[in-house]
Amino acid sequence: MVWIDYKKAYDMVPIAEFVNACLELFGVAENFRTFLFGGMANWKLELTSCGQSLGDVDVRRGIFQGDSLSPLLFVLCMIPQTSVLREVKACYE
Repeated sequence: MVWIDYKKAYDMVPIAEFVNACLELFGVAENFRTFLFGGMANWKLELTSCGQSLGDVDVRRGIFQGDSLSPLLFVLCMIPQTSVLREVKACYE
C-alpha cells in the first residue's frame, strides 16, 4: 500500500528539473517553458519581523501559491507519479 501525502505539496515540488521534465513530457512548447522558468528563476521572498525587513530569500523549491497557473503545474507533475503507482499496482482495487 502506498500513500501520497499532499500536505505542503506545492512546497515540495522541485522547480527546475521535475516541472520542466513534466512540461516537456506533455509537449509544452519550449518558448513557453523558457518564459515560465525565466520568471521562476527570479522568485524571492522578503522576510519581515515586526514590520522590519530582515532580507530577501531566493525560492529554490516549490510552486508559487496564489498563481493561477500553479494548480495546473501541480496536476501535470502528479500525473507521472500516479502512472508509476498504477504500473506497480500500489493502489486500492
